[in-house]
Amino acid sequence: MNVASTLHRVPPMLTGTRPLRTIGVAMLFSVAMLAGACGGHSEEPQSTAPAAAAPVVQPTATPPPAPPTVVEAAEPITFTNEQRINAALDDLATNELPVDLIAYDIIDTSTSSGLVNIEVCGWTGETVFDDVYLIRYRVPETPNDGQTEPQATLESANTTAEDCTNTTLIETALQATRDYDNYWSTVIEDPASYDEAEAAETLSPEFRDFVRDTIAEWIDQGQSYQNTYFDAGLPSTAIQPILFRSYEQDGFDVFELMTCRELPVDFGLYQGSVLIDDFREGSAGGRHATAQYFFTNQETEWSGLGVIERVWADCFGFNEEGWLAGINRILPDPVPWESLDT
Repeated sequence: MNVASTLHRVPPMLTGTRPLRTIGVAMLFSVAMLAGACGGHSEEPQSTAPAAAAPVVQPTATPPPAPPTVVEAAEPITFTNEQRINAALDDLATNELPVDLIAYDIIDTSTSSGLVNIEVCGWTGETVFDDVYLIRYRVPETPNDGQTEPQATLESANTTAEDCTNTTLIETALQATRDYDNYWSTVIEDPASYDEAEAAETLSPEFRDFVRDTIAEWIDQGQSYQNTYFDAGLPSTAIQPILFRSYEQDGFDVFELMTCRELPVDFGLYQGSVLIDDFREGSAGGRHATAQYFFTNQETEWSGLGVIERVWADCFGFNEEGWLAGINRILPDPVPWESLDT
Protein backbone atom coordinates (compact mmCIF):
# COMPACT_ATOMS: atom_id res chain seq x y z
CA MET A 1 0.00 0.00 0.00
CA ASN A 2 1.21 3.38 -0.96
CA VAL A 3 0.86 5.46 2.13
CA ALA A 4 1.25 8.75 0.27
CA SER A 5 -1.62 8.01 -2.22
CA THR A 6 -3.92 6.98 0.54
CA LEU A 7 -3.41 10.27 2.25
CA HIS A 8 -4.38 12.11 -0.92
CA ARG A 9 -7.75 10.37 -0.83
CA VAL A 10 -8.72 11.82 2.53
CA PRO A 11 -11.96 13.81 2.18
CA PRO A 12 -11.36 17.57 1.90
CA MET A 13 -13.35 18.27 4.97
CA LEU A 14 -10.74 16.44 7.03
CA THR A 15 -7.90 18.59 5.69
CA GLY A 16 -9.53 21.92 5.59
CA THR A 17 -7.92 23.34 8.71
CA ARG A 18 -4.75 21.30 9.43
CA PRO A 19 -1.69 21.31 7.05
CA LEU A 20 -1.22 18.01 5.27
CA ARG A 21 2.46 17.95 6.13
CA THR A 22 1.78 17.95 9.72
CA ILE A 23 -0.65 15.05 9.51
CA GLY A 24 1.67 13.08 7.26
CA VAL A 25 4.56 13.39 9.69
CA ALA A 26 2.39 12.17 12.49
CA MET A 27 1.22 9.19 10.47
CA LEU A 28 4.71 8.30 9.40
CA PHE A 29 5.78 8.28 13.01
CA SER A 30 2.85 6.00 13.82
CA VAL A 31 3.62 3.62 10.96
CA ALA A 32 7.25 3.46 11.95
CA MET A 33 6.26 2.52 15.50
CA LEU A 34 3.90 -0.12 14.09
CA ALA A 35 6.50 -1.56 11.75
CA GLY A 36 8.94 -1.86 14.62
CA ALA A 37 6.36 -3.66 16.66
CA CYS A 38 5.33 -6.11 13.90
CA GLY A 39 8.81 -7.03 12.61
CA GLY A 40 10.46 -10.43 13.29
CA HIS A 41 13.55 -9.03 15.04
CA SER A 42 13.35 -8.69 18.86
CA GLU A 43 15.81 -7.34 21.38
CA GLU A 44 16.86 -9.33 24.46
CA PRO A 45 14.56 -8.22 27.26
CA GLN A 46 16.19 -5.96 29.83
CA SER A 47 15.99 -7.01 33.45
CA THR A 48 13.84 -4.81 35.59
CA ALA A 49 15.19 -6.19 38.91
CA PRO A 50 17.03 -3.59 40.87
CA ALA A 51 20.77 -3.92 41.03
CA ALA A 52 22.21 -5.46 44.19
CA ALA A 53 23.05 -2.81 46.67
CA ALA A 54 26.71 -2.39 47.43
CA PRO A 55 27.67 -3.46 50.99
CA VAL A 56 27.63 -0.67 53.47
CA VAL A 57 30.92 -0.29 55.24
CA GLN A 58 30.53 1.06 58.75
CA PRO A 59 33.24 3.52 59.66
CA THR A 60 35.49 2.41 62.52
CA ALA A 61 34.79 4.40 65.71
CA THR A 62 37.80 6.36 66.84
CA PRO A 63 37.89 7.08 70.60
CA PRO A 64 38.19 10.70 71.53
CA PRO A 65 41.61 11.76 72.70
CA ALA A 66 42.19 11.46 76.45
CA PRO A 67 42.00 14.73 78.32
CA PRO A 68 45.36 16.05 79.35
CA THR A 69 46.46 15.01 82.86
CA VAL A 70 46.19 17.87 85.28
CA VAL A 71 48.79 17.66 88.01
CA GLU A 72 47.41 19.52 91.01
CA ALA A 73 49.72 20.90 93.58
CA ALA A 74 49.52 18.83 96.81
CA GLU A 75 47.73 20.61 99.63
CA PRO A 76 49.93 21.22 102.63
CA ILE A 77 49.41 18.65 105.42
CA THR A 78 47.95 20.06 108.61
CA PHE A 79 47.25 18.38 111.96
CA THR A 80 43.72 18.41 113.32
CA ASN A 81 42.94 20.07 116.63
CA GLU A 82 42.19 16.64 118.07
CA GLN A 83 45.63 15.37 117.07
CA ARG A 84 47.32 18.41 118.59
CA ILE A 85 45.36 18.15 121.84
CA ASN A 86 46.15 14.44 122.14
CA ALA A 87 49.84 15.17 121.65
CA ALA A 88 49.73 17.71 124.50
CA LEU A 89 47.81 15.32 126.77
CA ASP A 90 50.34 12.58 126.07
CA ASP A 91 53.18 14.89 127.02
CA LEU A 92 51.34 15.94 130.18
CA ALA A 93 50.95 12.28 131.17
CA THR A 94 54.57 11.29 130.52
CA ASN A 95 56.77 14.28 131.29
CA GLU A 96 57.36 16.32 134.42
CA LEU A 97 55.76 19.70 134.98
CA PRO A 98 57.30 22.75 136.65
CA VAL A 99 54.84 22.10 139.49
CA ASP A 100 54.96 18.73 141.23
CA LEU A 101 51.38 17.51 140.86
CA ILE A 102 50.72 14.08 142.27
CA ALA A 103 47.22 14.12 140.82
CA TYR A 104 45.21 16.18 138.38
CA ASP A 105 41.83 16.13 136.66
CA ILE A 106 41.34 17.50 133.14
CA ILE A 107 38.84 20.37 133.23
CA ASP A 108 39.01 21.68 129.67
CA THR A 109 41.16 21.80 126.53
CA SER A 110 41.35 24.38 123.75
CA THR A 111 43.59 25.38 120.86
CA SER A 112 44.91 28.63 119.47
CA SER A 113 47.50 29.53 116.87
CA GLY A 114 50.33 27.11 117.51
CA LEU A 115 49.24 26.45 121.11
CA VAL A 116 47.19 23.90 123.04
CA ASN A 117 45.74 25.02 126.39
CA ILE A 118 44.90 22.46 129.07
CA GLU A 119 43.06 23.40 132.27
CA VAL A 120 43.56 20.93 135.10
CA CYS A 121 42.48 20.67 138.72
CA GLY A 122 45.79 19.78 140.29
CA TRP A 123 46.81 18.62 143.74
CA THR A 124 50.38 18.64 145.00
CA GLY A 125 49.61 16.44 148.00
CA GLU A 126 51.43 18.86 150.31
CA THR A 127 48.34 20.75 151.51
CA VAL A 128 44.59 20.26 151.74
CA PHE A 129 44.07 22.64 148.83
CA ASP A 130 43.89 22.06 145.11
CA ASP A 131 44.22 24.63 142.34
CA VAL A 132 43.24 25.18 138.74
CA TYR A 133 46.32 25.22 136.53
CA LEU A 134 46.54 26.52 132.97
CA ILE A 135 49.16 24.44 131.16
CA ARG A 136 50.21 25.53 127.68
CA TYR A 137 51.97 23.48 125.02
CA ARG A 138 53.41 24.64 121.73
CA VAL A 139 52.02 22.29 119.06
CA PRO A 140 52.36 23.55 115.45
CA GLU A 141 49.52 22.97 113.00
CA THR A 142 51.85 21.96 110.13
CA PRO A 143 54.56 19.31 110.35
CA ASN A 144 58.26 19.67 109.79
CA ASP A 145 59.87 17.66 106.99
CA GLY A 146 59.14 13.96 107.43
CA GLN A 147 57.01 14.51 110.55
CA THR A 148 53.86 12.37 110.67
CA GLU A 149 52.67 13.10 114.22
CA PRO A 150 52.40 16.45 116.02
CA GLN A 151 55.03 17.20 118.65
CA ALA A 152 54.19 19.02 121.90
CA THR A 153 56.61 21.22 123.80
CA LEU A 154 55.73 22.58 127.25
CA GLU A 155 55.34 26.34 127.18
CA SER A 156 54.13 27.24 130.71
CA ALA A 157 52.14 26.02 133.74
CA ASN A 158 50.53 28.54 136.08
CA THR A 159 47.81 28.59 138.72
CA THR A 160 44.64 30.59 138.16
CA ALA A 161 42.09 32.21 140.44
CA GLU A 162 39.51 29.48 139.75
CA ASP A 163 38.33 26.91 142.31
CA CYS A 164 38.17 23.18 141.76
CA THR A 165 37.87 19.82 143.49
CA ASN A 166 40.43 17.19 142.69
CA THR A 167 39.06 13.66 142.74
CA THR A 168 42.28 12.15 144.11
CA LEU A 169 42.27 14.59 147.02
CA ILE A 170 38.69 13.56 147.84
CA GLU A 171 39.37 9.85 147.44
CA THR A 172 42.40 9.97 149.71
CA ALA A 173 40.45 12.01 152.29
CA LEU A 174 37.67 9.41 152.26
CA GLN A 175 40.30 6.73 152.75
CA ALA A 176 41.52 8.76 155.73
CA THR A 177 38.00 8.52 157.26
CA ARG A 178 38.11 4.74 156.87
CA ASP A 179 41.56 4.56 158.45
CA TYR A 180 40.35 6.77 161.28
CA ASP A 181 37.20 4.68 161.81
CA ASN A 182 39.15 1.44 161.92
CA TYR A 183 41.59 2.78 164.48
CA TRP A 184 39.32 4.97 166.63
CA SER A 185 36.46 2.46 166.91
CA THR A 186 38.98 -0.04 168.31
CA VAL A 187 40.24 2.49 170.87
CA ILE A 188 36.84 3.62 172.17
CA GLU A 189 35.58 0.01 172.40
CA ASP A 190 38.77 -1.05 174.19
CA PRO A 191 40.62 2.01 175.59
CA ALA A 192 43.38 -0.23 176.94
CA SER A 193 44.40 -0.99 173.35
CA TYR A 194 45.53 2.60 172.82
CA ASP A 195 49.16 2.73 171.70
CA GLU A 196 50.94 6.02 171.14
CA ALA A 197 53.06 4.72 168.27
CA GLU A 198 50.08 3.25 166.46
CA ALA A 199 48.04 6.39 167.11
CA ALA A 200 50.77 8.48 165.45
CA GLU A 201 50.00 6.74 162.15
CA THR A 202 46.43 8.10 162.14
CA LEU A 203 46.07 10.94 164.65
CA SER A 204 47.89 14.25 164.63
CA PRO A 205 50.10 15.15 167.64
CA GLU A 206 47.54 17.78 168.68
CA PHE A 207 44.72 15.22 168.71
CA ARG A 208 46.78 12.71 170.67
CA ASP A 209 47.53 15.36 173.28
CA PHE A 210 43.83 16.19 173.50
CA VAL A 211 42.54 12.62 174.03
CA ARG A 212 45.37 11.13 176.06
CA ASP A 213 43.90 12.04 179.45
CA THR A 214 40.37 11.08 178.39
CA ILE A 215 41.50 7.62 177.33
CA ALA A 216 43.34 7.17 180.62
CA GLU A 217 40.10 8.06 182.47
CA TRP A 218 38.11 5.53 180.47
CA ILE A 219 40.63 2.88 181.39
CA ASP A 220 40.47 3.80 185.10
CA GLN A 221 36.65 3.68 185.12
CA GLY A 222 36.40 0.55 183.01
CA GLN A 223 34.31 2.42 180.48
CA SER A 224 34.00 2.10 176.72
CA TYR A 225 31.71 3.00 173.83
CA GLN A 226 29.80 0.15 172.27
CA ASN A 227 27.77 -0.26 169.08
CA THR A 228 29.45 2.66 167.40
CA TYR A 229 28.63 3.97 163.93
CA PHE A 230 32.31 4.32 162.91
CA ASP A 231 31.95 1.62 160.27
CA ALA A 232 34.89 2.42 157.94
CA GLY A 233 32.37 2.26 155.11
CA LEU A 234 32.25 5.78 153.70
CA PRO A 235 31.06 6.85 151.24
CA SER A 236 28.72 3.86 150.71
CA THR A 237 27.25 3.98 154.24
CA ALA A 238 26.40 7.69 154.13
CA ILE A 239 22.66 8.37 154.00
CA GLN A 240 23.10 11.98 152.89
CA PRO A 241 25.67 13.45 150.47
CA ILE A 242 29.06 13.93 152.11
CA LEU A 243 29.92 17.61 152.50
CA PHE A 244 33.40 19.11 152.52
CA ARG A 245 35.29 22.37 152.91
CA SER A 246 38.92 23.45 153.22
CA TYR A 247 40.50 26.49 154.87
CA GLU A 248 43.51 27.68 156.86
CA GLN A 249 43.17 28.30 160.59
CA ASP A 250 45.67 28.71 163.42
CA GLY A 251 48.55 27.70 161.19
CA PHE A 252 46.84 24.55 159.95
CA ASP A 253 45.48 23.66 156.55
CA VAL A 254 42.17 22.10 157.54
CA PHE A 255 40.03 19.81 155.43
CA GLU A 256 36.59 18.93 156.83
CA LEU A 257 34.12 16.23 155.90
CA MET A 258 30.55 16.15 157.22
CA THR A 259 28.82 12.76 157.12
CA CYS A 260 25.55 11.25 158.28
CA ARG A 261 24.96 7.55 158.98
CA GLU A 262 22.46 5.30 160.72
CA LEU A 263 23.01 5.03 164.49
CA PRO A 264 22.60 1.60 166.13
CA VAL A 265 19.78 1.67 168.67
CA ASP A 266 22.01 0.30 171.46
CA PHE A 267 24.80 2.82 170.98
CA GLY A 268 26.15 4.38 174.16
CA LEU A 269 28.78 4.58 176.91
CA TYR A 270 29.04 1.34 178.84
CA GLN A 271 30.73 0.27 182.04
CA GLY A 272 31.43 -3.34 181.45
CA SER A 273 28.14 -4.55 179.95
CA VAL A 274 25.99 -1.89 181.63
CA LEU A 275 24.76 1.07 179.61
CA ILE A 276 25.67 4.29 181.49
CA ASP A 277 24.59 6.92 178.97
CA ASP A 278 22.97 6.70 175.56
CA PHE A 279 23.03 10.52 175.08
CA ARG A 280 19.42 10.70 173.96
CA GLU A 281 18.58 13.50 176.44
CA GLY A 282 18.61 16.87 174.72
CA SER A 283 19.01 15.34 171.25
CA ALA A 284 16.79 15.81 168.21
CA GLY A 285 15.50 12.30 168.72
CA GLY A 286 16.44 11.12 165.24
CA ARG A 287 17.97 7.81 164.27
CA HIS A 288 21.18 9.18 162.79
CA ALA A 289 24.67 10.22 163.78
CA THR A 290 26.74 12.95 162.12
CA ALA A 291 30.52 12.98 162.22
CA GLN A 292 32.41 16.15 161.41
CA TYR A 293 35.94 14.99 160.53
CA PHE A 294 38.88 17.39 160.72
CA PHE A 295 42.03 16.49 158.76
CA THR A 296 45.29 18.14 157.90
CA ASN A 297 47.93 17.06 155.44
CA GLN A 298 51.45 16.51 156.73
CA GLU A 299 54.20 15.29 154.45
CA THR A 300 51.61 14.19 151.86
CA GLU A 301 49.79 12.07 154.46
CA TRP A 302 46.38 12.77 156.00
CA SER A 303 46.35 13.16 159.76
CA GLY A 304 43.25 13.38 161.94
CA LEU A 305 42.77 16.56 163.99
CA GLY A 306 39.56 15.29 165.59
CA VAL A 307 35.90 14.48 165.12
CA ILE A 308 32.79 16.27 166.41
CA GLU A 309 29.92 13.82 166.87
CA ARG A 310 26.19 14.50 167.04
CA VAL A 311 24.13 11.44 167.91
CA TRP A 312 20.36 10.89 167.63
CA ALA A 313 20.28 13.50 164.88
CA ASP A 314 17.68 13.78 162.14
CA CYS A 315 19.53 14.27 158.85
CA PHE A 316 16.26 14.51 156.92
CA GLY A 317 14.74 17.14 159.22
CA PHE A 318 15.71 20.21 157.21
CA ASN A 319 12.38 20.34 155.39
CA GLU A 320 12.47 22.29 152.14
CA GLU A 321 15.88 23.88 152.67
CA GLY A 322 17.62 20.52 152.34
CA TRP A 323 20.72 18.93 153.83
CA LEU A 324 23.43 21.18 152.33
CA ALA A 325 21.60 24.45 153.00
CA GLY A 326 20.70 23.30 156.50
CA ILE A 327 24.30 22.48 157.45
CA ASN A 328 25.49 25.76 155.97
CA ARG A 329 22.93 27.56 158.12
CA ILE A 330 23.93 25.71 161.29
CA LEU A 331 27.70 25.66 160.65
CA PRO A 332 28.41 28.59 158.33
CA ASP A 333 31.98 29.39 159.41
CA PRO A 334 34.74 29.69 158.46
CA VAL A 335 33.76 28.91 154.84
CA PRO A 336 30.66 27.38 153.21
CA TRP A 337 30.27 23.65 152.72
CA GLU A 338 30.11 21.96 149.34
CA SER A 339 28.67 18.60 148.38
CA LEU A 340 30.70 15.78 146.92
CA ASP A 341 27.68 14.89 144.79
CA THR A 342 27.71 18.15 142.81
